[in-house]
Amino acid sequence: MRRVVNEHNAEVEDASIAALAAEYSQKAEAYARLWSPVIKPMAAPFLPDFRRAAPAATVIAVDRADGMLRARSLPEVPAAVMDVQVLGLASDAFDVAALIFSVFHLPDPLKGLVELRRVVKPGGALGIATWGMDPGQPGMAFWTRELDRAGAPPDPRDPSVNQRDLMNTPDRLRRLVSNAGFRSVRIWSTLCAHRWTVDRLMSNQTSCGAPMRRLEQLPPDVRIACEANVRRDLETLTEDELIYRPEVLFCVAG
Repeated sequence: MRRVVNEHNAEVEDASIAALAAEYSQKAEAYARLWSPVIKPMAAPFLPDFRRAAPAATVIAVDRADGMLRARSLPEVPAAVMDVQVLGLASDAFDVAALIFSVFHLPDPLKGLVELRRVVKPGGALGIATWGMDPGQPGMAFWTRELDRAGAPPDPRDPSVNQRDLMNTPDRLRRLVSNAGFRSVRIWSTLCAHRWTVDRLMSNQTSCGAPMRRLEQLPPDVRIACEANVRRDLETLTEDELIYRPEVLFCVAG
């Protein structure tokens, strides 16, 4: 019975990852245009562009979503579609592995980190940037109210692909990384800020944000009305209220 249960869980996990990858591939251009400019500066204290930081290094980009690989800013870097939890890479092959705002999307983050421990050379390093305390983007309460009022179905994304609660404090992140077999673990945090305009915020939230997934399930006329109501409310926010202020956790482990 245990073998059957484990096989079933693996199938569900794979289906969840496949669905998430398909979503990111479909929305990759929007993410590159609207969300990447938000999170890239937040990772800058930890990870400058690989090519600039190590011009002689061999850099490989890996993502389960092929669309995200096509939309990346360094198209000259070799890329491969892979699941981080099951890497088709040789053991002890890399000096550094980096997970930038992605480890929380793994249904089993520990499994993914153990796999990265396998491919990193002895003496190599793992780098992680992930969310700590996150107040959410401005206006999310407006979206929840209007989407509920419009009768939008719940978010269809499988909640198992959001594992932030396992790593959103330094202690939780340290425990997770240590359990994966990394012994030297250094963690620090920084408070970040991104100033939205109403137009950019609306574009992001209706193109690749969480409200988008509920909006897409509404009839076109209802969706248009819902968006108009949220825009009206967003326009009442002050400049200070339009600032997104998340905490970002950084980890280097070996």
